[in-house]
Amino acid sequence: MSTELTHLYHHPNTPCPWADALTVAWDRNPQGLTITYYLSGDLSNLVWPVHDGGQRRDNLWKTTCFEAFFRSQDSDQYIEFNFAPNGDWAAYQFTGYRSDPTRLACAAPVIESTRDQTAATVRVTLIEDLPLADDVAIRFGPTAILDDAEGTHSFWALHHALIKPDFHHIETFGITMD
Repeated sequence: MSTELTHLYHHPNTPCPWADALTVAWDRNPQGLTITYYLSGDLSNLVWPVHDGGQRRDNLWKTTCFEAFFRSQDSDQYIEFNFAPNGDWAAYQFTGYRSDPTRLACAAPVIESTRDQTAATVRVTLIEDLPLADDVAIRFGPTAILDDAEGTHSFWALHHALIKPDFHHIETFGITMD
């Protein structure tokens, strides 16, 4: 299934005046799932991890990081993926809202990124099927954390339900994938 671009929005308490837009597209097919994040604006202050990457690492959210949350329609369990532009990644499974996080056993995603002064793209391919129930729709929540040179974080999602940013909240899982 392919889809049109979906807009992400910064949390009201974490503005990002230099970002014009952050959109995401996805394609789920028998070969896996591809998620593409598109960022535009004056990206001269955007922190963009460039050290050698491709490793599984914790705490990627402390700087610019793109994320994806998944849960079965009728389950409290969910999965979180973190993708750094340099190819570092993390994957966790939860039994319920922020409960019992464990590292998800999975293949490393393929992460490709480009960036210049006005646009950035991060394309992620998950080559395994998500370990969720196959007979129900999957809820998907793409998110991002943008870090600038001043150390300011901006949190982006489809919807922000709480006063402080919280990507684990059920309302951020706003896309249904059949």
